[in-house]
Amino acid sequence: MSNENASDTYCKILDLNPVGLEEIELEEGEFLVFPNPSTDFLTIKIPDAFYKTLLEINMSTISGKTVFVQRNVLGVNQLEIELSQYPDGIYFLKAFDQNEQVFSTKVVIAKL
Repeated sequence: MSNENASDTYCKILDLNPVGLEEIELEEGEFLVFPNPSTDFLTIKIPDAFYKTLLEINMSTISGKTVFVQRNVLGVNQLEIELSQYPDGIYFLKAFDQNEQVFSTKVVIAKL
């Protein structure tokens, strides 16, 4: 994927219901981002409330530079971002629907 505001990156969109793992129940409208801190991959679980309205997820550095953008996430319930190209540090992950920002959290990348 390539974007004028972000570097080339790998992103896998998942629609999973893992077998043999305890499923975490989210509150209405709650996003789940894990593991955090992260080393290799960052997984974003999108709540049902935004399943059909979420349009974009992006990640930026602490200085505000956008380094990852995934558009067209309508109908996606889980997103995985490969982190090998990003240096250790603090990043901000944001999600937007058609009207506004609906979620923001701090993500720490700390490779071993």
